[in-house]
Amino acid sequence: MKLIPVCLLVSACSIFTSAKAQKTTLSTAETNALMVVHENQKLSLFVYDSLYAIWGINPFGNIRSAESQHVSFLNDVADNYALDLETNKPGNSTAAFSTPQAETIYQESISKGSVSVVDALKMGARLEEMSLQVLHNAKAVTIKSDLLHTFDILAMGSKNNLQAFNRRLKMYGITYEPGFLEQKDFRNIINQ
Repeated sequence: MKLIPVCLLVSACSIFTSAKAQKTTLSTAETNALMVVHENQKLSLFVYDSLYAIWGINPFGNIRSAESQHVSFLNDVADNYALDLETNKPGNSTAAFSTPQAETIYQESISKGSVSVVDALKMGARLEEMSLQVLHNAKAVTIKSDLLHTFDILAMGSKNNLQAFNRRLKMYGITYEPGFLEQKDFRNIINQ
């Protein structure tokens, strides 16, 4: 698994400090996008935490740690805009989400991912595809450099995670077929 270089996170933090000092505000579309991205990252964190508890394998172990950092990172970004994002920690008896859609995806991911290791890895790849779509949509509603940078960093992480799930599936002799991404976009990501 590739980790996001520390220098990128430090660079992002300095951009957010500048944004906070400027007292900028978010549009309704930007606020909604940030909330959706946060919910998506939190969803991935809870799914990977649960699937790691069931199967005890990587990439779930490594990626859940990265997702935890992503959620914290997004909380910091939101703080810069005086936006309070609902957060709860994995390991609680139940995961709590802001939307019924996230709850449904969580339940479905755990149900399908509990069947076999291969099904769990496929669910992980599916969630990373969904994350890439969410991030693409979020980038479309802003011109703020700090948000664009944040979404780019998270997209890089999702691409790395998708590569990790794909590699692990190949170890099991499985060719993953994307469900959300175009085949050519998927191929570009896994061949990087």
